[in-house]
Amino acid sequence: MQFDLPQLSPLLCSSQYVSKVCSSFCVLSRAKMRRSLEQCHATEFCTKLGKPGSETLQLLRTAYGDVVLSSSQVFRLHKAFKDVGESVEDEQRAGRL
Repeated sequence: MQFDLPQLSPLLCSSQYVSKVCSSFCVLSRAKMRRSLEQCHATEFCTKLGKPGSETLQLLRTAYGDVVLSSSQVFRLHKAFKDVGESVEDEQRAGRL
């Protein structure tokens, strides 16, 4: 969809409005990333406890409601933690402290 600039309200084009929208989007994105990371840690924890993927998914749904990771994401994480022993934490690489 394209808009001609004359069609847009001056309010929508103001730098204050754009700044508020961008900062709100960033806050929402950070909150979503934080919830996703929390759920990754919870999935890793459940895997270490020996819980199956289906039970892990149910626990996440109970804890996070509508903002839970998709079932395919949970099962992929569960498999990675179980089979490969991956961790949520970043691996150390050359040049990093």
